[in-house]
Amino acid sequence: MDLEPSHRLAWQRLGTYRNRDEFRGLKTIMAPELSRCFSPPVHEGQRRPYGALIAREDDISELGLLLAVTDVESVRDAADGVNAVAVCAKGGPPKLLRLKKPLVSQDDCCDLAAATDGVLLRVDGNGIIWIASSEAVTTIDDKNGWTRPAIDEIFSSLRRLAPTSDTHALDALVRLVYSYLSPRKVGCILLYSLVTADDTTCQTQGDPMTELGLNVCSSADWSLIEHELRHTDCAAVIRSDGLLLRKAVFLESTSASAKICVEGGTRHNSACRHTYDRPDLLAFVVSADGPVRVFSDGRDAFSLLLCERSLPWNASGGEMFAHETVCGNCGAKLTVRKIILYG
Repeated sequence: MDLEPSHRLAWQRLGTYRNRDEFRGLKTIMAPELSRCFSPPVHEGQRRPYGALIAREDDISELGLLLAVTDVESVRDAADGVNAVAVCAKGGPPKLLRLKKPLVSQDDCCDLAAATDGVLLRVDGNGIIWIASSEAVTTIDDKNGWTRPAIDEIFSSLRRLAPTSDTHALDALVRLVYSYLSPRKVGCILLYSLVTADDTTCQTQGDPMTELGLNVCSSADWSLIEHELRHTDCAAVIRSDGLLLRKAVFLESTSASAKICVEGGTRHNSACRHTYDRPDLLAFVVSADGPVRVFSDGRDAFSLLLCERSLPWNASGGEMFAHETVCGNCGAKLTVRKIILYG
């Protein structure tokens, strides 16, 4: 079945940001819904939010109230992408699913997509599009787009990086940063402490926040945390158990860390340098454009997680070997490569 020009264009645009092989067999169903997300109806200058679930599984009654509405446009008008979605499957017109649980974060969209072995498409009033499956999430706005892996993959990487951290708090912080703040483009630096003490070394005191009792482990607090971060400059400090300690914290570099420079803007360089001076912290940096980077020990955190390669013997008059040790601050396993050149 050939697609309409606008639907074909939307499908081609998807390929710019995502491997479309993941959606094999769903092209004719997805393309019209993608087209609506890329060009939603506009009312009094405002884009109309929309959400569609492309489902491979038929039994979705446990997810909410499924309604067969005669008028297809009424289904699309009611599908706001938060409390209701249009369910599209082969062999019939879309139905309206009134959800038991609203789609607040991208993880909520991934869970819904996984439950139906499908894909969740969503556009909000600002024109930001989410394309969520069990494998990855793509965020697209008017300027660019980016794709991140499934949240479980990020969990695994950061747990290996900081094995002594509070797993519950770290996982909740990852969800907040990647699934909630990033798609909403809340530019910020979050410093997660790997120790219980609140250390202000190489930091200004900032504004204390403990009396508000905001904790990243509580999703009910996320909207207030977003409010605080969106309207405050500099960094915020998160205690090892997830409590928001301080905001508006200015990061001060030492003479050693000032030499460090990474690709990115002021936020990225400031955070990277600070983790060099403070190896007891992980720095989560959300760009104002949306993507997230994590720094540890003065480097991009994920660059530390490459699998160890076998080290060859140097036949030209030396030897090379590796020494395994453990970081005294965060407990991460380290491999120290040693090279001895004879003479």
